Amino acid sequence: MSTPLNTSLRPMFATVLCATLVACGGGNDDTSSLPPASVVTMGGPAITGGATNIDPKGATATATASSTEQATAATAEQASTASTVQGGATLSAGAVVGLLPTGAAPGPITGVGFTYITPVQLTSTATAPQVNTPFTFGQVFSQGHVKSTESVLARTAAGAAIPVQVDVKARHADGSVRHAVITAVLPTSMPKQTQTIYLTKGTATAATGTTTGMAPSQLLNAGFTSSFNATIDGKVYSASADGLLKAGGQTSWLAGPLVNEWLVSAPLKTASGEVHPHLSARFAIRAYGTSTARVDVTIENTWAFEAAPQNFTYDAQVLVGGKPVYTKAGLTHYHHARWRETFWWGNAPQLDVRHNAAYLIATKALPNYELLTIKEATLDSMSKRWLASKNGPMESGIAEPYMMTTGGRIDLGLLPRWNAMYLLSMDPRLKTVALGMSEQAGSWSAHYRNKISGRPVTLAEYPYMTRLGNPNDTYNPATKLKEVFPDCPTTKCTSPLAADTSHQPAFAYLPYVVTGDYYHLEELQFWANFSTFSSNPGYRDAGKGLFKSDQVRGQGWSLRTLAQAAYITPDADPQKANFNTILNHNIDWYH
Repeated sequence: MSTPLNTSLRPMFATVLCATLVACGGGNDDTSSLPPASVVTMGGPAITGGATNIDPKGATATATASSTEQATAATAEQASTASTVQGGATLSAGAVVGLLPTGAAPGPITGVGFTYITPVQLTSTATAPQVNTPFTFGQVFSQGHVKSTESVLARTAAGAAIPVQVDVKARHADGSVRHAVITAVLPTSMPKQTQTIYLTKGTATAATGTTTGMAPSQLLNAGFTSSFNATIDGKVYSASADGLLKAGGQTSWLAGPLVNEWLVSAPLKTASGEVHPHLSARFAIRAYGTSTARVDVTIENTWAFEAAPQNFTYDAQVLVGGKPVYTKAGLTHYHHARWRETFWWGNAPQLDVRHNAAYLIATKALPNYELLTIKEATLDSMSKRWLASKNGPMESGIAEPYMMTTGGRIDLGLLPRWNAMYLLSMDPRLKTVALGMSEQAGSWSAHYRNKISGRPVTLAEYPYMTRLGNPNDTYNPATKLKEVFPDCPTTKCTSPLAADTSHQPAFAYLPYVVTGDYYHLEELQFWANFSTFSSNPGYRDAGKGLFKSDQVRGQGWSLRTLAQAAYITPDADPQKANFNTILNHNIDWYH
């Protein structure tokens, strides 16, 4: 008699399972410039460089950091004998600046006069000294490291406490913190200076996100404004972030004494009130007090069931503080796609945040890559590849635009190559690539938003929707309605970018983990949902969302993306229950 898998372990098990299922598509991508390394699974033992793995057909293959489909195939056997290092370790202060030694315990750690969970490095990118500089980042924690009765604090290397705000987003099954968005204030920094802060834990205080924070009116009274204009055939459609804040109805993403972030959205409309049927704007306004704010502008063409979906061409303009900060003429916005740009109002904090790779991996939230040093020439080559790519709105960056293309590619794997390289190096150039490619992921026509809920559409809402089949296949016997997506004729919906499940990169998971940015979270959710409704409802058992009918590699990559979404989506987000339900249906089917 088989034993059901513990619910809290299912997202991790699904990632192990996806690595087992993935099949090679044939062909090669150049890996000669990469050091040997191994892709194992979350929580599995690291394979040393140059190790020989067994592929599903019995042939041997040397694993490389390229994360090709073939290299991931051996991980299930590795995971079956996985052992995790437990307990604490004592290290000198110098040993924790940068990566922890390979094999170091995940924490807490004693060695700088106090016990801490993980170090975080901060490097000033400013040309002048900075004082009381705020910074925000996402952080995952091992189960049990920050209990439900505890909160995260921060100290300098000298042991001095610094202001910190913790917005907890997800918790482990035991109530301990799994993922949080952390904001702190660095007292002083000189140009190019690198400092290390240490995340510790203690009793929650008013400085740890327990206060409500300031109201949007305080930022508006200080003069904040931001808006977007799209000129289509001489007609101007607009949306205003400050106008939406004045109207109320915003959603709070971060709230506390150090930072507040509000999410607002609206369809684009003309000055006379004419609403565009498809184009909408979404703003995330992150305010550090009333003098500095980051405004995240996302323009979408994503409504799932709006009639006559199509591409639109317009002249784009973003204004911040009444001044143009971005313009692009003749932008063709593909159907069911979106693009994002980020700007600052006031003085932007200039700090590069580097996580501790050893701790990130030890939490089991990320693949157990060998903690190797990547050569400077390899990092520089990837950065130059990104800079030379087409990486604006509605472009593909360094990913394969036509996903159906087979073979070993840099965008395939438990993580794409650029994300694996960023994770291991924490190099700011690779961080730019990783975050940039998550933004580029919006360019593919894989984004379907429910106009009623305002969230990515789910099988829980429309169990019979599909991208494969005919309208009769979408008939829902419970509602007696067809859940068919409106037709998008080829003449109006052409795109050089094509999405599928069998060669789908993991664009957004790591970017959300390390930044806590809402855009990256929704990008992950869009792709996870896309995987669930890409098959015919008759093949997937309708709302169960089973992947069993897909190509083997399609099952693997879909499980990976779904498991990542189920694991990291905030507990308060209604999408989380949907992801866990579909994940459990799939695991039960395989079990």
